[in-house]
Amino acid sequence: MKKSFKILMYSLLLVCMFFIASCQRKIYTITFIENGGTEVSDIEIPVNEIPELPNALTKEGHTFEGWYLDEGLKFKYSASKVEGNITLYAKWKVNSYTITYETNGGGQISNQSFAYGSEITLAESPVKTGHDFVGWYTDAALSKEFTLTTMPAENIKLYAAWDAYDFVVKFISNEEEIEELRKTVEYGNLVGKPTDPTREGYTFLGWYLKDEAYNFESVVKDNISLTAKWEVNSYTVTFDSNGGSKVDDITQLYEEEIMAPMDPTWSEKSFRGWYTDKTFVSSLSSLSSEHVTDASGEYQVITIYGK
Repeated sequence: MKKSFKILMYSLLLVCMFFIASCQRKIYTITFIENGGTEVSDIEIPVNEIPELPNALTKEGHTFEGWYLDEGLKFKYSASKVEGNITLYAKWKVNSYTITYETNGGGQISNQSFAYGSEITLAESPVKTGHDFVGWYTDAALSKEFTLTTMPAENIKLYAAWDAYDFVVKFISNEEEIEELRKTVEYGNLVGKPTDPTREGYTFLGWYLKDEAYNFESVVKDNISLTAKWEVNSYTVTFDSNGGSKVDDITQLYEEEIMAPMDPTWSEKSFRGWYTDKTFVSSLSSLSSEHVTDASGEYQVITIYGK
């Protein structure tokens, strides 16, 4: 009887030892479904141990939000003692990124936010006086045109490119355009002041825009016609009476008819007329405008001789 009891007890002891040993050898596997994130290797862990889960996952344009027990990502896994094989699913939150606009002088545009991978709908094109909007560029030097249609995993700054209007500046003198002075000027630029024109018998007073002298330091914002303003020159005519009574000088405007003064008197001779030369060949009646100015248009004092 005692022998049988000993055998039974020994058998039970063996069973318990086998059971304990088998429990200690039991290993379970945790499998990870990354759902597009960086690859994570499966891990093996003994029963009843608490696993240390990998959390340094990355996925372009997303933020990692944890491991879930179900494919539908409704039940979040809280690390606990392992009692069997487990499959865990990574949950991700899509990030949003911002587009900012540098309009380079155009109307202000508010920032926009788009989820990663979503379709980009750019803001309405800005407006800038005197310019046509060309497009958006990704660099301040305007060398790289923006062509993306979906939002990348980064913030974007866009720069507006513009094409200035061209305007024509005409120069008018004596009701005719001086074609060689015509200039094409971009909006907002200056038109250089040309060399002053010349006109026989006149002094140039400046370029005028309508009734005001044009300021060449002002920028061009439209097509304009600048008109030369002239002042007619006046000239002095002196009279040499050749021994007769003194005759006062007169002032005449360029191309104005020279009116002969009162005849001088001389008790010993009769006055026979005024001449433009000392040889008394050209009479005053043949005097023309070129006698009142030299070839350069400078003032000239002329003398009329009496005979």
